[in-house]
Amino acid sequence: MASRSRRPAEAQLPGTIQTLRHDLLDGFSTRAAAVCWFQQLCVRTLGEVSCDRYRQFAVEFRSDSRYDEGSKLACFLTPAARTRPIDDDAAQNFREHWAANVITPTQTRAFRSIRQQATEYVGEDEESDDPGYDADSDEQSLALRPALEELNDAQITVVKQHSVAASTTARQSSIGVIS
Repeated sequence: MASRSRRPAEAQLPGTIQTLRHDLLDGFSTRAAAVCWFQQLCVRTLGEVSCDRYRQFAVEFRSDSRYDEGSKLACFLTPAARTRPIDDDAAQNFREHWAANVITPTQTRAFRSIRQQATEYVGEDEESDDPGYDADSDEQSLALRPALEELNDAQITVVKQHSVAASTTARQSSIGVIS
């Protein structure tokens, strides 16, 4: 039987953050996947990640004369996606360090924030047909706030559209269509 919670927004948050952590530790197969992850991190942690963290990584997406990404971003990417030579163990250690020093405290702050706002689910007793809140369900909106889910979906769509347009421009440039 699925676990049930009287405060469903609180019950959902740890699983959401855990998924983000696993995605980070696995590394990203493209720069676009990293951008989508950062966007999801912002929304799914209820804005609790410092803006400075995002600014630091924004610089990492600029290419230089030799590599397509900065060293921090390269650590976030899988070996096949990197253009910068970085030891795989060093990259993994960097991702683990980032998860421990950014995601873990962010989870605590987000939980405290949501705890102040979360309301209890008032369902009927155990013998009723009302299933209550299913913490394991993927059908629930982010932090039980449909507006956040809509924002997340809209932003992911824009990021993906931009990624497709940017990769098309890069391909055209590399074959000499754009000068």
